[in-house]
Amino acid sequence: MYHSVCFSLIAISTFCGPAVFADPKSEDRNPKTYSLQELISLAIEDNGTITEGRWRVRGATARLDEAKAAGILPKLRLESSSGLVPDAEGDIFNPPSDTSGLRPVGAFNRTELQFVQPLFTFGYLRSLQDAASAGIEVQKSSLAGNEVALGLQVKELYYGLLTAQDLAEMVERLINELQEHQSSVSFDNPSIPLSGPYKLQLALFELKRRHHQALNQVILAQSALTWTVGLPEDTPLRLQAEWLEPVNTQIPELDTLFGLAVLHRPDWRKLRAGIAAKQALHDAAKKAFLPQVYLAGGIRYAIAPNRTDQHNPFVKD
Repeated sequence: MYHSVCFSLIAISTFCGPAVFADPKSEDRNPKTYSLQELISLAIEDNGTITEGRWRVRGATARLDEAKAAGILPKLRLESSSGLVPDAEGDIFNPPSDTSGLRPVGAFNRTELQFVQPLFTFGYLRSLQDAASAGIEVQKSSLAGNEVALGLQVKELYYGLLTAQDLAEMVERLINELQEHQSSVSFDNPSIPLSGPYKLQLALFELKRRHHQALNQVILAQSALTWTVGLPEDTPLRLQAEWLEPVNTQIPELDTLFGLAVLHRPDWRKLRAGIAAKQALHDAAKKAFLPQVYLAGGIRYAIAPNRTDQHNPFVKD
């Protein structure tokens, strides 16, 4: 008799809606309701690993721009040196009267500009550009993989919180139902064994213990989800979904799943892009041994106001 009563109460409690376990002051603060997609977006926006991945994509894009510019724009090199030199006035026909001892010093500067413009590199620069393009895909795939992993973690915490709330609510309602029927289970009823009331009392004690554990799990799940999505610790978290709902889905054929995985899984995309990048770098290393046609030139300018400029090429300055 006792077991049949418990079974019927559990069946009744299963269909009852779950309660929302939140801070008692959250009603006054009118907490925001978060959907699963909003929580995933918050987590992706504030995650340090995701931010680092985005910067890595920008770095790979900059390397591609650098590789493209190398085939169009010339390489420039500017050198400038300055210092102090002793005075040297005069020329071969009017040499300085005194070249010994200490002489006044003055400043000098020499600036040189050189440029190299590639004309034909036998595909060397093209291979570098291909490697840089594949490097961008590597970083994008890595970023996508981190986003998928983070989204999966948020989903696990989200549905784990819903499960904990449902279980805590079910246990609470079961306790209330048993307490309502506790008065009908007495020693005066001849159809109930003598141990029946004691068993019911023990069952209530056990349910209250489990209810306390379930509430702790709810608090723990809320804290974990709040921390993962990057919300402040004291933010009241209220989920848009009120309870777990069954999901109807159709599982495709194995070959279809395998084809989708090969095409869309970030780790497979990263692997293919990494192989392409290494192959392009291998080609560039081989083509680096081929001759390169380029146009080079430069200009140099030097000045020393305390020295006479010698125009005779046979005179050593």
